[in-house]
Amino acid sequence: MPEQLTGALGTEQFLNLYVTQLQHQDPLSPLDQTDSLAQLAQFSQLESSNKLNSKFDQLLDLELQSNANQLGTVGAGLLGREVSFGNSQQGVADAVSRVDGQILVSVGGQLVPISDVNAIAVAGT
Repeated sequence: MPEQLTGALGTEQFLNLYVTQLQHQDPLSPLDQTDSLAQLAQFSQLESSNKLNSKFDQLLDLELQSNANQLGTVGAGLLGREVSFGNSQQGVADAVSRVDGQILVSVGGQLVPISDVNAIAVAGT
């Protein structure tokens, strides 16, 4: 059963098409060697770019995980401390949670994104 083409061509699909093109070329008018090499070079460059993009995506995911873990650690350090946030609201941080990748600090039952915390003090001072 022939393989279905979905979206962009994969390496194997490209090579199969290329070999088929070579097998069925007109013997009286063969493919120009320069064009053939240009096709292979373009495909090789595209394949390298795709691999590089994939590695960059992996690196970005790791960086985002690292940042989220660091924010979680900072958030845990807020527990029991008085925090100020928003328009001069304040209260004691009593819990920290992560929702959809965002670190939230619970202050008197109100969930506050950690990025909205303006100031931190020892509770009761």
